[in-house]
Amino acid sequence: MGYFSTVDPNFVQEQKRFFLLRALVTTKNATAISTKKALLFVLPVLAIALAVVFVFSGIFDKGYIVCVNDEIYRITDNIVYELPEGYAFVGSIVYSDEPKEASDRFASNWTLDASIYVNPSENETAYITAYGGYLEIDRK
Repeated sequence: MGYFSTVDPNFVQEQKRFFLLRALVTTKNATAISTKKALLFVLPVLAIALAVVFVFSGIFDKGYIVCVNDEIYRITDNIVYELPEGYAFVGSIVYSDEPKEASDRFASNWTLDASIYVNPSENETAYITAYGGYLEIDRK
């Protein structure tokens, strides 16, 4: 035995027409959104989008620094696979949360083990060992 619906199909069609006409009337009477309401919606969305872009762009990242003999260097993304002429090994990095205030000669907030190479005649740039090459560090 099958189950039959006791709902009249004509009634269902009338209900559909009623709600369709009601939606059409509501749409016909709709007005444009005011600029104040639009701004209340757009400004927060824009602010959130900008915050997400800033966070993922690394603008708030303090970066890694290395203090070499009281000189502050910032680690860059430049990597070379051969040291330029005149650079010599001077020491290994010692990790410190605050390298600017550390008592070690070669303090850094970078967690990887690395050696420092400095050219005595040029103190603007130095190199540290990393990723199978040498990362450039520039003096601030």
